[in-house]
Amino acid sequence: LEDAPIPVPETILILPTPPSLSTMTCRPSLTSKRSKSASAIETYKMERQKERERTLYNNAVECPICFLYYPPHINYSRCCGQPICTECFIQIHRPIETPSVPSSCPFCTQENYGITYEPPQWGEKRKNNNISGTRHTTSGVSESPRRECVSHMSSNVVLADHIRPKLDTSSAPLRPVPRRSSISNLRRVLMTRPNRSASSTAADDMFTNRRQETMDLEDWMVMNAIRLSLAEQVDERKNRRRRI
Repeated sequence: LEDAPIPVPETILILPTPPSLSTMTCRPSLTSKRSKSASAIETYKMERQKERERTLYNNAVECPICFLYYPPHINYSRCCGQPICTECFIQIHRPIETPSVPSSCPFCTQENYGITYEPPQWGEKRKNNNISGTRHTTSGVSESPRRECVSHMSSNVVLADHIRPKLDTSSAPLRPVPRRSSISNLRRVLMTRPNRSASSTAADDMFTNRRQETMDLEDWMVMNAIRLSLAEQVDERKNRRRRI
């Protein structure tokens, strides 16, 4: 028949065969490889960091002022060779009342206090690691040879005045600020309490007069605040006993 449709051949679809179970289990995934490599890198970094700390803090030195240990390449006083950390060194300055007087060493009281610093020689770190070092104590006794005194005019010395170059050293010594009136007024405000005997008031006045010569205003205020708090606690205890 001429009008009959032409038969279309059937197409066969070829699907890819899935991998076998044995090949899937034997082949490691990409994520597991990445995790193992990341953990290996972290372990390597931690080991390197520990090795650097051991190298850096070998033969640690104790600062006699703050009692903290630092690497052996620390600041040393130019006069007596005592170690001192940077945080303690920057606290040393000329007297506020007499700025014309140079700062003195906190260990040997020599004027024009300064420090010297020797950078570490990392090329010899392997050689130094095999040598067991000693630590400086607060008394400054150590087995290392004593350092020679270096002049304060040397270029290798950092003076305490170099940290504060704007300090006017040519001016005349400043007179101490009179604090007697302010302290007396403050004492009247803080120390005036009701029902206080004359003997206790006299004792407080004598205590305050003695402390004025050696303590500044801030220390005096702190001491009085502590003493007043203790007195308030005693009064509260007495009131509780009376109520009972």
